Amino acid sequence: MPLKAFDPVNHFTLFNQLLANGMPIYLIRIIAFWYQHQNMSLKWGHATSTTFTATNGVKQGGILSPLLFNIYILMILV
Repeated sequence: MPLKAFDPVNHFTLFNQLLANGMPIYLIRIIAFWYQHQNMSLKWGHATSTTFTATNGVKQGGILSPLLFNIYILMILV
């Protein structure tokens, strides 16, 4: 499975970066809640894995994902 650009984003680092950029804490808490309570499973052919919680990555296709990814990447580039 190839690594996608959004996959390596560490949630803890992202939330700290949002805080450092002045995002209101209540919004960070909402986003953190969404990410802490998302369950995933992998499908390979006809088999499906048990569910697990991801600690890295932003949601593929999420409306906020490009913005969150850009904020995370800016920390690396600057």
